Amino acid sequence: EDAGGPVGVARHVLSSRYDGSPSTSKSTLNIVMFGNSILRQIWEALTCGWNSQLSQWAVQEGGPALTLAFLQNRNRMVQRHEMGTLLWSSSSNTSSKIRAEEGCHGYQSQGELQHFYAPGVQVPNDRVDCNDNRAMSGFGDALRVYYAARPALFENVSHVYDDFGMREEDADVFVLNQFGGVDQQFTERALDADKDVLAWSIYMDDFKKIQERDIGRWMGANNVGMDPSPDPYHGCMPGAPDDEVNLLLFLLFHNATILLK
Repeated sequence: EDAGGPVGVARHVLSSRYDGSPSTSKSTLNIVMFGNSILRQIWEALTCGWNSQLSQWAVQEGGPALTLAFLQNRNRMVQRHEMGTLLWSSSSNTSSKIRAEEGCHGYQSQGELQHFYAPGVQVPNDRVDCNDNRAMSGFGDALRVYYAARPALFENVSHVYDDFGMREEDADVFVLNQFGGVDQQFTERALDADKDVLAWSIYMDDFKKIQERDIGRWMGANNVGMDPSPDPYHGCMPGAPDDEVNLLLFLLFHNATILLK
C-alpha cells in the first residue's frame, strides 16, 4: 500500500522507464500474462484484491473450457470462431455490460456446473456462460493487466491481441509460466522485441515451502468439486495468490534485475 497499489506502482515504473520525451513518453503500463491456472489466480487476486482502483475490466463469454479433459481430447488448435467474445465493463452496449455484471457464471452445461456445488444446492438457471480464460483489468489510467489461458493452443495468438484491442508491441512486461516449453515462442518473441519476461515457475514452489515452514501445511484450494482436495498446486483465495500479487508489484516497482531481458 505504501507504493500506492497497482496504480502507484505503474506510475513509478512509467516515470523511471520513460524519460518523458515525445518519442518515449507512455501513460499506461501493459502487462500480459500468458499461461495456466496458476497465473489465472494471480490475475484474479490482483483484480479482486485491488478492486478499489479498478476502472475497467473484461471477461470472456463462451469459448472452450480449456479443462484438462478438453486438452486430452483435443487434436487441433482452437480456431478463431471458437474463441468466444469479450464482455467489457466500459462497453457502450448496455445489454452486454449488464450480462457481464449480473449474470456471469462459468461452464457451459448445467451438469458440469453442478459438480462445483455442494449436494442439494440449486444451480442458477438464469446465467451467462462467461469465464476468465481471457480477461483484462484496468487500474486507473496507469495499468492494464491482460490474461489469456494457454495461448499456445490458439491457432493464431494475434487474435488474442486483436480482441483485447492492443498490439503485441504495446506490451511492456510478459509474465509466463516458464521460459521454455510451451512458452518458448512467446519468450523468444518478447525478448526479440526487447521486452521484459518474468517466468513465474521460478517463484511458485517458494510460496508453498514458506507456508509449510511457517504453519506446517499448504493451504491448498478446497472448493467443492476439487479433486484432489486440498489442491497441491493452487492456493486458497485469499491466500498465497495474494502474496504472489505482492511479489509481482514489488518486482515491477524495483525494476528487478531478476526479470529476464
